[in-house]
Amino acid sequence: MGYLEVAEVQAILKAIDRHSPSGERDYVLLSLLYNTGARVQEVCDLRIDSLRLDAPAVVSIVGKGRKTRHVPLWAETARVTA
Repeated sequence: MGYLEVAEVQAILKAIDRHSPSGERDYVLLSLLYNTGARVQEVCDLRIDSLRLDAPAVVSIVGKGRKTRHVPLWAETARVTA
């Protein structure tokens, strides 16, 4: 299975037009996916109370087998998610 290098992910994020609501949404979602390594369905299943954005920022992700993992968020991800 292939993967994207850091520079490739950064290029994708930079290509998003963040001046529109849908562009900002896309940027936040892709940043969250990149930061956490979560699957799309795991991010779709997040609830407001799954996020803690004050330091240290953490997201609680429920994965396969209903197992919960707590993933720290980078400062940039927490900032754009707020």
